[in-house]
Formats: sequence, structure tokens, C-alpha cells
Amino acid sequence: MKFSRSRATLVGTGLLVLVGAGLLFTGARACRHGRSVPQAAVDRAVQDMLAVFRRLMDPSATVTAADIEGLRMPIDQVTGMAIHCQRIPLPADYLMTLDEMVQMGGYAMTHAIIASQWLIENGCVPAATMDERRQRHVDALVRQIEKEEGLLTDRRVEALATLFYIGGGDHARQEWLDFVLQRQLADGQWPGYANQPQTPNAHTTLMALWLLLEARSEGRPSRIPMVAQPARDGAR
Repeated sequence: MKFSRSRATLVGTGLLVLVGAGLLFTGARACRHGRSVPQAAVDRAVQDMLAVFRRLMDPSATVTAADIEGLRMPIDQVTGMAIHCQRIPLPADYLMTLDEMVQMGGYAMTHAIIASQWLIENGCVPAATMDERRQRHVDALVRQIEKEEGLLTDRRVEALATLFYIGGGDHARQEWLDFVLQRQLADGQWPGYANQPQTPNAHTTLMALWLLLEARSEGRPSRIPMVAQPARDGAR
């Protein structure tokens, strides 16, 4: 299998799908906890997310600052700002917010680190500024992965995929990848919770596929950014 432009397309498509899957999961969880979530509200939230995150694949996709601020979850607002930082100025305290999220661990940490990488790919922050943070990001991800040693959780798979994405694959142990592969279900999906080892999870499955793509591409000299950039003059 060749990993050229199709690699970036697969990752971008996967993340767009996970945006919708994540929101549907949030709506289902709210119903399980007794909170009524009208389907129309869920559908609207999904469309709002897809509009913002379409920029991953389409350089011409544009939104307004109000569109990003209108996303339901602050964590998505933060990543949305990073995707559109070329056209929409970042808040003055944006990098401080990312640093605080990294210290929180869990999903806040992984999303902040992904957002940091998008800032680099979009050229919105000097490389030296992010280089200062890179080792802290790697260390935080490794701590998260080691914290759940011996468990296959959605959080752990996302942290491992993010570690490879930011170029920290040399800090990953082969047994971590082997463990993920060993937990794949017969239908090709992955479970997301240690206490539900046979129950497939859409988000975890996308994260696992992303992880394997990143691991396969690790160390290649011409690494393709996740965020699509405008084609150069004369490029096809």
C-alpha cells in the first residue's frame, strides 16, 4: 500500500467522520443520563462541526469567528481556532490556554497538542515557539499512555496516535502498537472501554486507524501535513 496524498485524505476524512460520531455519541450519552436531546439539535451541532473542520481537507473552506465560538464544546472551539488561524486571528491568550489544557491531561491534552501541530502546519506561530513546547507535549503524551498501561481505552489510543502525529514516534514502545493490534475485533473495529472489550467504538476505531497510518509513515522525509494547504502555482 502506498501512503502518498491518500494518507492525508484518509486522515482528514477520518477526523471529519469522528466529529460527527463524537457528537452523536454525546447526544446518546445525554439521553442515557436522562437529558432529552432533540435529534434536530444533534443534527445541527454535527453540521456546525463539519463546517468548521472541513478546513482539514479543503483549503478554501471558510467560517467566521462566530461559527467557531458557536461550537458546543470549548475543546472544539480551541481546535477550530487552530484550523482557521490563517484567516481568523488567535486570541492573545491562546497559547496559554493550550499550555493549561496540556497540563489537564486526557482529551484536553491531546486536543491541545493536535491544535499546536495545526498551528505549525498553518504557519500561524513561529516554529521556535512550538519547538519550546514539543518535549513537554511528548512527555505529557507518554505519561498518559503509561498511566493506562495494559488497558485499551479510547483516551490511550488517541494519545498514542497524537504522539506519532507530532513526530514523537521514537518515544513509543513497539509493545504499545502490538497491544492495539491484538485488541482489534473480528469485524475490524476496536473497543473503546476496558470494561467493554467486545463492544466496538467508532471513535476508537478511527483513532486506531490513524495511529497505524502515522506509525507506517514515521520517519519518512516528505511527511504530508494533516491540514490541507492551497496548491502552489502550477501544482496539480
